[in-house]
Amino acid sequence: MKYLKLTLVMLFGLLLNNQLALAGDDPCSATPILVEQCINDVFSNFTETSTADAPVPAGCLNGSANGGWVANGSCNDAWYSTTVPADGILNLVVDRLGTAGSSDMTMAVYTGACTGLSQYECDGDGGGATFLPLININDAALAGQTIYIRIWDFNCNTTTTNFEICATNPNINSDVFLDGSTDGTTVNLDCGVLYNFYDSGGPGTANGATDYGANENNTVTFCAPAGQNIRLTFLNKFNSTVSTGTIIRPNCDGTHALDVDAGGNCSGTNCPADGSVPDYLTFYDGTTQGDAVISVNTGETLSYPSPGTIVSSGECLTVNFTSGQIIQEEGWEA
Repeated sequence: MKYLKLTLVMLFGLLLNNQLALAGDDPCSATPILVEQCINDVFSNFTETSTADAPVPAGCLNGSANGGWVANGSCNDAWYSTTVPADGILNLVVDRLGTAGSSDMTMAVYTGACTGLSQYECDGDGGGATFLPLININDAALAGQTIYIRIWDFNCNTTTTNFEICATNPNINSDVFLDGSTDGTTVNLDCGVLYNFYDSGGPGTANGATDYGANENNTVTFCAPAGQNIRLTFLNKFNSTVSTGTIIRPNCDGTHALDVDAGGNCSGTNCPADGSVPDYLTFYDGTTQGDAVISVNTGETLSYPSPGTIVSSGECLTVNFTSGQIIQEEGWEA
């Protein structure tokens, strides 16, 4: 299915899971990371942060008290920032990618303004036997606050380590399916969370196995916090052979953002009445299908216009999908 990333306009452009990003060398240029997002990096991209910009690590748990920090220009540290969800719960985990460099890293979390930080927590080996850091925050006092995350190699021995940082919240359902379970409901979005929006078949790469269903007519409304907007961006994840309708998926790297039946697939006296009626994905600028229509979409992107990026003028956006009974396709991911 095609898959759509749903984010709040106040926070972004589109941020993709597992994107390769260059974090800042200091807190005030930290790379933003959304909840339910992972970012990959390598320490060679960075230089040491001066003591004036951030305090020297101390009191680290699960390992050396200073987390293996070596001052005087030796530690290439990476900085990220994120907003703590409304329930005050945020899990931060660091992992090593590949075999280069070291699997021994340390992570510290800071609060306050980027020019005047206070260390909140520091961890060296909480992630287990692989000497990787893990910090689980459960603090209502931090809800809605921006925190700063610092990662470095223990003892600062190498800059070749390719690592990944992920920010998650177990209480947030960031996957939204347009199916019977969400039909007629409103999904209230949290700031700073990356959402995935799928048709009823969900994500997948097996042709037919993840198709949407027949005779669907489902509607869901997304609402942002007061004063914000909704931005829905369709991703070009698939390639398509339009002449046969066959979906070709080379590494999910495609040119095609929507795959729904465009109609005209039935002929003959026994053809059901809806055999030539397209399936439609429609966007409304508000909370109901009576609000202004932003876009009506059908077919495959190579033959029909892509939905692209849909932006609401206000706080809410309503989406409806209808399908016939003859042909079911891959749908979308957003």
